[in-house]
Amino acid sequence: MPENNIVLKHIEIAKKIYKYIIDNKILKGDKLPGGRTFAVKYNVSKNTVYEALELLQADGYVVIKKVSTINYL
Repeated sequence: MPENNIVLKHIEIAKKIYKYIIDNKILKGDKLPGGRTFAVKYNVSKNTVYEALELLQADGYVVIKKVSTINYL
């Protein structure tokens, strides 16, 4: 059962990052904080954050231009 929680953690973090975007009124083209910042904020690993960001990218919400730059679409 712990494995299932680990697998789903990136989905939970993706939802939190999306909420962060909405709550902070991030505009198209604005840069988001880096993965390390979200990792500390949500108390997860950077890998979990990057998996979450990849989900958001696949859904068309962000573009990951390079590891340190993530823009809201």
